[in-house]
Amino acid sequence: MEASLCPTPALSKITKSKPIHNPAFDLIKMLEWKRPSGTKSGDDFVNHFLDDLDGSFDFAGNYIVRVGQSKVLWSSHTDTVHSKAGLQRIVLNGDTIKVAQGEQSNCLGADCSTGIWLMREMIKAKIGGLYIFHSDEEIGGIGSAFIAKHNCLKAIQGLPIQLDYAVENLNDT
Repeated sequence: MEASLCPTPALSKITKSKPIHNPAFDLIKMLEWKRPSGTKSGDDFVNHFLDDLDGSFDFAGNYIVRVGQSKVLWSSHTDTVHSKAGLQRIVLNGDTIKVAQGEQSNCLGADCSTGIWLMREMIKAKIGGLYIFHSDEEIGGIGSAFIAKHNCLKAIQGLPIQLDYAVENLNDT
């Protein structure tokens, strides 16, 4: 066996570093996804960003995560109003995030993406609550209507605080 030219540490002393978690970078990555309801892009988004949260899907495609026994319901939706699926370029200018100039996109998709991002960070921080990532909200509230129609989550009825991360366009008022 040849001697090494450089001294090497014993294998037991080598530690593999963990990847750095950067929540702001995650939000930018989420905003890049155009995900109209019922598209592969939407499914890929959910698999990419929610898969590690240990939740489950109902029959309508809502993704549900329970953390502890808190009496708070957090909800957002996973689809956007984009007319075409795919990716869009996002730019960060100071504290402003927007679609890059020249991109063929009809919106940033920030209401639901920001809600998803925030809920994901809360779950990772183990902040208690029932978290529902609704499917197909932009085409008629199909995900939330499924829960209401089939009374799938009786636990919702007893939750005194229910918050939804959908934002209306305040510039239209």
